[in-house]
Amino acid sequence: ALGLALLSLADVGAMQAVLGTLALVVLVIAIASRTSHDAALVVLAVTLLWSLNPKPGPDERDHDPQVGQDVIVAIGDSYMSGEGSDTYFRGTNHDRGDGDKNTCRRAPSAYPFQVQEKLTEQGTKLGLLDVACSGALARHFTTKAQYPSEPVHRWSRGEREMKNDGSHAQTQLEQVSDAIARRELRPKLVLVSIGGNDAQFSVIGGTCGLAGDCSVMGQEFLDNLDPPVSDIPLLAGAEPKGVRLKIRAVYTAIRQTFASIDPQPQILVVPYPVPVNESGCRTSVLRPNEHRFINGFARALNRVLEDEAARAGLAYLTEGVDVFTTKRARICDVAPSAAAANQLAASPIEGLFLQRATPKSWFHSTFHPTAKGHELVADAILEWIARHPLGSQPLDPDPNVSGRPVPDVGDIMGKGFDFCGSKVRSPATCHLNRSAWMTGAMTRLLWTLLVPLGLIVWGALSLAVVMMRRWRFLFVLKSLQVGAT
Repeated sequence: ALGLALLSLADVGAMQAVLGTLALVVLVIAIASRTSHDAALVVLAVTLLWSLNPKPGPDERDHDPQVGQDVIVAIGDSYMSGEGSDTYFRGTNHDRGDGDKNTCRRAPSAYPFQVQEKLTEQGTKLGLLDVACSGALARHFTTKAQYPSEPVHRWSRGEREMKNDGSHAQTQLEQVSDAIARRELRPKLVLVSIGGNDAQFSVIGGTCGLAGDCSVMGQEFLDNLDPPVSDIPLLAGAEPKGVRLKIRAVYTAIRQTFASIDPQPQILVVPYPVPVNESGCRTSVLRPNEHRFINGFARALNRVLEDEAARAGLAYLTEGVDVFTTKRARICDVAPSAAAANQLAASPIEGLFLQRATPKSWFHSTFHPTAKGHELVADAILEWIARHPLGSQPLDPDPNVSGRPVPDVGDIMGKGFDFCGSKVRSPATCHLNRSAWMTGAMTRLLWTLLVPLGLIVWGALSLAVVMMRRWRFLFVLKSLQVGAT
């Protein structure tokens, strides 16, 4: 108990402290008992790893649009693909080594499918062309295929052309153009979600909740949204620096892809719903400061997306930013089981034992929308469609739109907050970059944890000794009783 109390004082979240302590106590008792308990524990762990192997998902081909059909087109990243679901389409959630990998994690519960289903219920029957892929960056839309197996299956009516590198892999926009041409599809609505991975949202999620308060390193992430533009021209084929310019290039390419279609479909940019409240709570793996930073960072990213959408002439789902907020469904607004976003969510992956046994392969669903979250986004899109009926005239580009300035950490966290890179005062724990900060924070945490962890191990060993003595006493007593009879 004293060790657990010291852990809570060592800037370790309550959930991490309790779960870590329980795991350590069970392990120490199992090993110290010198009985079959430790073997049983190993067997249980192996069984757990095998049981985590996901069940085969449905076949994506069953949901492909028919030839000549009016369709919704979905292009995007994990917030659109369905990352966070319990089931993924076959072939989109595996890592078998040797380059045989596809973790796009498209799911039938994702909001593009829910929009399609609800429109069908309302009497508007549309097909769905979904090429969204978890982990997608801006370049995966235009210049670099994300996985060699994308798309997972061939569009009917012939093979795709082989590229110079000998692969059939396609970028998301190449997949869309190919499918439209081969199946003579007629896009009526294009849903777009991109920018979160370029903004390193997944890195933020992995950094926060660990050792130290990641909000002090927040300026590094904010600077990446809209860094100063260099006077040196980019080399041919080079990727622009910063999220704003990358998104500007992608939005332009998206508009050009659909420009030749008559009539042109509406293109709707779907922002990233703010997943956490501003203040935190006892059940969160994040600290209160981290809640405030992630909340503010998501809003800053969405403002960049909104500005660039207006510049490119794309519609923007304004209500999408606070769709979890207005329904009181953010992390810490409600109980974890009722939230619209996951916290620590274990989700298995198909593949070899080594890939499945790696914890990094388990927690990819963390901070992604749940099925409820996708439903809320789908409802917001349907409300937008009700105000902008399919077939309405698309917006015109406005190159005069100037991007709003990105806030700094002080603007998000409040006046007087000390952060790395501050012109007033930086914390003593700051280093040159995030990696150095994380290394330093983990080192300080380990030193801080030595005493409480030592007490926990000592307590667990003491408990193991008591249990062993009691077990031996009961064994001897039972033996004497048997002998007496």
